[in-house]
Amino acid sequence: MYIVNALNLIDYNDAATVDALANRYGALDGRNVAPSVDHSYPEVDEKITIASALFTMAETRSKSEYYEFVVKWLDPPNDATHGDLLEGYWERRWMAVNVLERMPGATDAIPKLQSLQAEANAKPWVNVHVPRVLAALRSNAR
Repeated sequence: MYIVNALNLIDYNDAATVDALANRYGALDGRNVAPSVDHSYPEVDEKITIASALFTMAETRSKSEYYEFVVKWLDPPNDATHGDLLEGYWERRWMAVNVLERMPGATDAIPKLQSLQAEANAKPWVNVHVPRVLAALRSNAR
C-alpha cells in the first residue's frame, strides 16, 4: 500500500503499472472485516488504496468504478453492523477519508464527507481529518 501511495503521489502512471494495479484491485476481497489482532492491513484496505490510485491514473471511462468503491465507505454502516465488524467498518471509513485527499476531482464526495461529520456517533478522528480532506478537495475544484 505504501508503494501504491508513493506512485500516486508522484503521478507515476505508465500503462504496465496501471494494468498491474487494475489486476491486483480485481483480485482483492472488498468486503468489510473485523480489525486484525496483529494490526495488519486487510485486503479491503489495500483495495481502497489501489482504487484511489487508479482513480487518478486510469482512463476516464473506468474512474467511476474506483471512485464508487472508495466513497461507499463514507456511508453510515447499516443497522446490522455491530461489534468487531462495526470497528472494521470505521477502519474502512478512515482509509477512505485519507485516500480521498489524494483523489483530485473527487468533489462529488464532499456531501458524503459533510454527512460523516454530522453523524452522532462519529469517531473523534472525523473532526480532525474530514475538514482537512474537504479543504483539499475544495482547493482542487478551483
